[in-house]
Amino acid sequence: MSEPFPDSATADADGSRRLTRYYILALSAVAVLSIAGQLFVQARLVEQLGDSKLVNTAGRQRMLSQRIVKCALVLNDRPSPAEQSARADELRSSLELWRRCHDELRRGDAAVGHSDGNSPAAAAIFTRLEPTFAALSTAAGRIAADPNVAHPADLATLLSDERAFLEGMDAVVAQYEREAQARVARLRIIESVLLLLTLGTLLVEGMYVFRPAAGQIRRSFAALVRLGKELRTARDVAESANRAKSQFLTNVSHELRTPLHAILGAVEMAQSTTPRNGETPGEARTAEALELIQDSARRQLALVNDLLDLSRIEAGRLRLDDGPFDLHELLHDTAAMIRPLAAARGLRFSLDLADDLPRRLQGDPLRIGQILTNLLGNAVKFTDHGDVSLRSYVRHVDDGREVRFVVRDTGLGIAPDRQQAVFESFVQIGEAASARQGAGLGLAISRQLAELMRGQLEVESRPGQGSTFTFSLPCVECAASEQAGTITVPQPLEGAKQLNVLVVDDSPAGRRVLEAMLAELGHSATCCADGHAAVDTFERAALEQSAFDVVLLDVNMPGIDGRATAAELRRREAARSGRSVTIIFVTADATFDASATDKNAADGLLLKPFSRHEVEDALNRVGKPIATPAAKDAAPANADDSTPRDRALARLGGNPALLNELSALFLEESPRQFDLLTSAVEEGRYADVAFSAHLLHGQLAMLEQPDATLLLELETAARQGDTDECVRLAALVRERRPQISDEVEKLTTLLRVAGA
Repeated sequence: MSEPFPDSATADADGSRRLTRYYILALSAVAVLSIAGQLFVQARLVEQLGDSKLVNTAGRQRMLSQRIVKCALVLNDRPSPAEQSARADELRSSLELWRRCHDELRRGDAAVGHSDGNSPAAAAIFTRLEPTFAALSTAAGRIAADPNVAHPADLATLLSDERAFLEGMDAVVAQYEREAQARVARLRIIESVLLLLTLGTLLVEGMYVFRPAAGQIRRSFAALVRLGKELRTARDVAESANRAKSQFLTNVSHELRTPLHAILGAVEMAQSTTPRNGETPGEARTAEALELIQDSARRQLALVNDLLDLSRIEAGRLRLDDGPFDLHELLHDTAAMIRPLAAARGLRFSLDLADDLPRRLQGDPLRIGQILTNLLGNAVKFTDHGDVSLRSYVRHVDDGREVRFVVRDTGLGIAPDRQQAVFESFVQIGEAASARQGAGLGLAISRQLAELMRGQLEVESRPGQGSTFTFSLPCVECAASEQAGTITVPQPLEGAKQLNVLVVDDSPAGRRVLEAMLAELGHSATCCADGHAAVDTFERAALEQSAFDVVLLDVNMPGIDGRATAAELRRREAARSGRSVTIIFVTADATFDASATDKNAADGLLLKPFSRHEVEDALNRVGKPIATPAAKDAAPANADDSTPRDRALARLGGNPALLNELSALFLEESPRQFDLLTSAVEEGRYADVAFSAHLLHGQLAMLEQPDATLLLELETAARQGDTDECVRLAALVRERRPQISDEVEKLTTLLRVAGA
């Protein structure tokens, strides 16, 4: 009997072979398309890197040409020999780099990412630009060759041809950018075509390979999904560039602010002790140097704060206050800051407040003052003669009323096509902005702040006729209330007995506060960071016949705490000649009972956060029975009208330099303590949790920050061994950490604005 269906078996075999061939062909096509796409994308990425380098080089040519002209102008003014030599060297080096880059751009050089040469359009621009370049190069070369001789004709050539060269380079940069964008567009089209071809091949494979190829089809689609995820990841990386920039600005600004605040605080404290009447030449030079340091540090701090504000706004982390404030007082204070600047430039300044302008408003006076100070500062800066004015009034609008602030000047003015550009970051006002100080951030930040406060910032201007900036805000009035008391800077007490005080505190901020307050009260202070150092210092002072009168001793310290330190001091004292020194415990624990520890250990108790008056009172009670102070409220009775800055200044005796120093110290030390606290909670080291929380609480309490209570609760829970409560409170601290830093930074920002 013959084999059944021989033709069918042959057909199945032929079909299987045919399906296998289709399967292999389809897979090969997909592989080729995928590899080709990857190779093409890689090649285009390299090309785009070259485009970026090329555009940057072309843009740098503008800067080099301006530097050449600037050096030539300085040499023409016949500076000192040292300055002349430096400018001549700078001119020669800039000229050499300028010529080399021009040749590389013109002929197409791989060194500038331009190995394929210029397009006809770019080559035509360089051809038109060549005479101008040659004239500038020749004139600059003659000046560089003989900088000791005046070159009026060459200088005139540089000044007359510079603008044409800059416009030509602008055209070159624009052409390069157009060509790069065209290549990107072609890349997208080719990528789309490759993707469509890949999908078409997969569809054909799905239609004609059937079940034998079903598994491979699923794997191919899985590979395609992975490729799509990689493309999306690459897109997300590109979109995160701006966020990375903002984070970078924030980190750098934080790192720069800390030493700057320390410099300013140190200068202010040094100035307060610098003689002014009958000073010697050396003292005069010291005072002048301090003023120069302070001015330079304030300028740099202003730039750092602008960068930080910009990064916060872009990251959506800027927080605005919404409390009552005195608008009239704010405007008069702002005017008082601007009047000396205007007078120094020979300008008239006027402040005009409408009769119906409300006095008490709801809002953020710090940011409103920042905007007005920026607008008025720009008006003074860019006005050479005439006047500057600030007018404020109320205007009725569709949804209620708004307060308008109008800053008008008679300065340079702004061209119509530049009036919106001045609100962009790093763009300066006026044609002469490059000759004036500033980074071009003020107006950009001001407009964004105005929008965050549901307001607007607009400009009207004509070149040569001045500018008018109008800042408007919703008018939200509030009931009149008692104003916060005026803070006055304390003076050292006269006629009081000078005490020799030993300050023992593990917190640098705690030591610094007590040291400053004791100095203001006319006492001398020696500071120690732990109990061991305190005992050694105490013993050494006794041997040197300079024994301490009072010891201000922190209770909670690592190693040997305040109780053990006090007991050891009493033991050392008794071994010599009996008790004489006064020991006052310092603690944030309102439940602490000094008399319950050792009736001979302490003579007094000082509760954190304390004021200068409380320190003075504690010293005045020396020799009297211990009186445990009542627990303190989280905020004073007038908290609705006072700000943390007001309360902190009041607690520090009205010493803004000390407040500035303490804020800077917290910003410098707190990141490490926050990190130590987090790791200690994760590892179950609750003694370390209590220590870090103790340090952070003490600093925040002295700065009158509401989060000090949270840190105190965490410290208490850690000391009591309540692990669940520790974990819960530590999570809250981690969540509040950015806001805590922001609030402390606001204190320094308020001081900066007040002293601008």
